[in-house]
Amino acid sequence: MPADIEATELRAALSDPERIRANSFPILQDLCRFAGVGQEQDVQEMVLRALEMRAHFGLGREILDGLVRQCGFFQYLDPDALPLADRIAYEVHRPANMGEDIVFHRPQAEVYWTLLAGENVVLSAPTSFGKSLIIDAVISSGRYNNVLIVVPTIALIDETRRRLGARFRNIYKVITHGSQARESKNIFVVTQERVLQDDITDNIDFFVIDEFYKLSPARGDDERSALLNPELLT
Repeated sequence: MPADIEATELRAALSDPERIRANSFPILQDLCRFAGVGQEQDVQEMVLRALEMRAHFGLGREILDGLVRQCGFFQYLDPDALPLADRIAYEVHRPANMGEDIVFHRPQAEVYWTLLAGENVVLSAPTSFGKSLIIDAVISSGRYNNVLIVVPTIALIDETRRRLGARFRNIYKVITHGSQARESKNIFVVTQERVLQDDITDNIDFFVIDEFYKLSPARGDDERSALLNPELLT
């Protein structure tokens, strides 16, 4: 059966609670088959649809949880209902020092652990991906004393300052201007112009550029791009 026809039938089945209660196992069989042949985005959609109906699957909920884990949606799992192997995987996706309620989905966790391993990351992801949460989690790890976050606009400076101040006010001083005194632990939130103007590039342990595509001189914004590219500052 073509995947598009199977997807249409699955959507219909997963929208009907009574049909799920009467045929939970056959529907889960179809969902498992679709997970093996469907496009990743379509599979994720179906699993999320099934997850909304989780209460109607009865004993099949454990199978559904396995599919949720396969898709990397660990944030939707109930850790107390997971077998040991799944519980271990769940804990791997929970960042340190961020509270019990914060659990990453798989791509977030991959970026988080890559950064903590000391690697550089260029991340292109939609707004709903949770990039800010990854930044907060890396800061929460306690590995870095001085963090520099470069944002493209003054409005984003204020938005980021408020978010980080609420979470880290007792650990870091959030600095948005060079006239502010520095402490032993600081988070600098500035535009690219202020990075050089305020001379805050020394002793930075963790460096973030928001909207990194602005690095490209091909965008026609050469002056701002030059401020972000050291090789262009000669």
